[in-house]
Amino acid sequence: MGKTRRAFRLMATSFRVLRATPALLAVMAAGIVGSAAVTVTLGWLVLRGMPTAEDLAWPRVLIVFPLLAAGSYVSNFANAIVMATAHDRMAGREATVADGFRRARACLPELFLWTSLAIGVGLVLQVIAERLRLGGVIARWVLGLAWAIATFFVVPAIVIDGMSLGDGIQRSARLVKARWGEAVTGSAGLGAIFLIAFFLGAVAVGTVAVVSGPLAIVLGIALFCAVIAGLEAAGSVFRVALYAYAKGEPVGPFSEADLWGAFRLKGQRR
Repeated sequence: MGKTRRAFRLMATSFRVLRATPALLAVMAAGIVGSAAVTVTLGWLVLRGMPTAEDLAWPRVLIVFPLLAAGSYVSNFANAIVMATAHDRMAGREATVADGFRRARACLPELFLWTSLAIGVGLVLQVIAERLRLGGVIARWVLGLAWAIATFFVVPAIVIDGMSLGDGIQRSARLVKARWGEAVTGSAGLGAIFLIAFFLGAVAVGTVAVVSGPLAIVLGIALFCAVIAGLEAAGSVFRVALYAYAKGEPVGPFSEADLWGAFRLKGQRR
């Protein structure tokens, strides 16, 4: 319960940061729609329809998986814009979306390399899971979790500090090693909030469906995009606040106690 309450406080604080620059929500929504458009378009051009289980089996997975993950280039760039703008805002600077866009654009080559590497790692894990069956599924989960934790701060390191991909990975791994637990606890809390929001949205759509099926479909799509955009944007703010906190920088409206509780130093007690 303590973790859940902390997650709600972190989410509320993240939205306060976003409220100062509401256009960031539009940026994230555009990133999600653009990512879906790229994925669906490439998937349709290659597969002539929706992917099936056979498309993710060896050896077709080597071609299909990168195509289906191509939308990540768009969504990661949107995340970078939100992080850059939010960081400046929390540091007391009057940043705009245009400022965040310029900072993200300056890091575009490294963001491209990072997204390509992430897709490559995802492909390797997918092949392991497909070829080794049950043992592969377990290995994919364990290795995927370790990779996600170790690289939790890669994008902030690239966008905020202008690091190269290699240096960003090393910086992220060092911070996580020094302050183990933040990525897991904080992300898990935000995931719980997503489930609650998704459930409430499903109830609303189900209620409207009694009156009009087409209207329910439109409402469902709109609510889904809004929930994803809001939580993704809040998650980006949360991540950049944790990154600043891990480096000892100002974290704006975030409580040190909440950030400390989300990311404790090894062996430290308070």
